[in-house]
Amino acid sequence: MAIQLKKEHKNIRELILKTGQADKNTFILLADLLDDHIRFEERRFFNYLEKALSPEQLNSIYQQLNHAPACAAEWKDEFWNVKK
Repeated sequence: MAIQLKKEHKNIRELILKTGQADKNTFILLADLLDDHIRFEERRFFNYLEKALSPEQLNSIYQQLNHAPACAAEWKDEFWNVKK
């Protein structure tokens, strides 16, 4: 699963970096890849982690993620608030 996650993250990152010169098919590919990846994480990977890790390990991961800066905080242009 780790190999699959790393490969998918790499592919997603590469497609995102190409969005400046992307065509419609690239965006469709990115959307499909994201959808498949999220489903894999939700249905298989997170379930595996919940079974394989102790409550203490899961809590430690939660604490680390809770203190990590959110990616959205890095956006200066709040495009999601723009009124059309």
